[in-house]
Amino acid sequence: DITTTSATYASTGISMTLNVGPSGIAMIEVTAGLFQSTTATISNLRINRDSATAYYQVTGKNLALTGTADLNFNQVHRITGLSPGNHTFLLEWKTNGGTLQCRTASQPENELMTMTGWSF
Repeated sequence: DITTTSATYASTGISMTLNVGPSGIAMIEVTAGLFQSTTATISNLRINRDSATAYYQVTGKNLALTGTADLNFNQVHRITGLSPGNHTFLLEWKTNGGTLQCRTASQPENELMTMTGWSF
C-alpha cells in the first residue's frame, strides 16, 4: 500500500525525468485514486520540480476527504518557462490527520497513482 501520515509534504515514491524541448513547456498528467481514513481532514498533492522550490499544486487548494471518502481524479498541468533539457518531477503529498492512502488497503489491486509527461 502507498500511504502517508505526514503533516509536511513527503514523496509518494512516484517520479519521472522529462526531456523538455525548446518550447520550455512540460505537460504533466497526474491520475490518482485516494482514500482518507480520518474525518474532517485536509490533504494535498503537489508536483516538485528538480527537488527545488518550484512546486505546482495538483489538487487546487485542499482535498477535503472525510471518513471513508474516496477521491478519483485526473489532471493535466501545463508548466511553462522551463529551460530545455532534463527535469525531474516528483509527486508529493501530505495530510493533517489520519492516514492518506492510494485507494483502500482492502483493495490493493485497485491502487492507482501515476504521473506521466510530455514536451514539445
